[in-house]
Amino acid sequence: MTGPVLVVDDSDFTRMLLVTAVTSLGFPAHGAADANGAMRLARELAAKELPAMALIDLDLGGGPTGADLARGLRRFLPDLGIAILTSYEDPRLLGNLPDFPAGTYYLTKSHLGDLQILDAVIAECMQDPTTLRAKSTPLDLSDSQLEVMRLLALGHSNSEIAKALWLSVSAVEKSIHRLAQQLALPETGAANRRVLIAQAYYRYTLSPPQPVTSSEPNEGLR
Repeated sequence: MTGPVLVVDDSDFTRMLLVTAVTSLGFPAHGAADANGAMRLARELAAKELPAMALIDLDLGGGPTGADLARGLRRFLPDLGIAILTSYEDPRLLGNLPDFPAGTYYLTKSHLGDLQILDAVIAECMQDPTTLRAKSTPLDLSDSQLEVMRLLALGHSNSEIAKALWLSVSAVEKSIHRLAQQLALPETGAANRRVLIAQAYYRYTLSPPQPVTSSEPNEGLR
């Protein structure tokens, strides 16, 4: 299936770069800044030539998310290929994974500088838009470990993490120790280990550290 590519990103600069990159690969590309604009554009294009594929930033600022838009576009265009763009190296780092349409390709923004990868993603999504398995490069960590990592990075104490995940504090402490080993972090004290794990989380998400949210001040490791 061939046709124009929708590029949806709330950053004018990123959207312009993506449109230019897609066009350089030989695909007609049209950009929109938000979900409402993308739906209008999709309807306009469908009156002339059905869009074949959409590159959608997961975080579109205020209003509907990229996942919301993906579902809306797929309802309107059942054969539309979809690739979700995000800074997260593993979709499980999002915590509650959004409900993506079947066949969604998950592409990290760190790969967008490689035109060969972008070309392959577009071609694959156009060829097999709805049965393609969601793609990502998952970290070699369990769902439970990733959730411990996420909560720790948000500043929660071990006891708060234990309550949230229905675990014992001892189990959380062991999980944090195993996390440090699997991430190949240097041997250090428990407090520094938490800092290093949090730093690793923000590297994987390409996002800045967030303020500590623990409701249990001064209890650090527990």
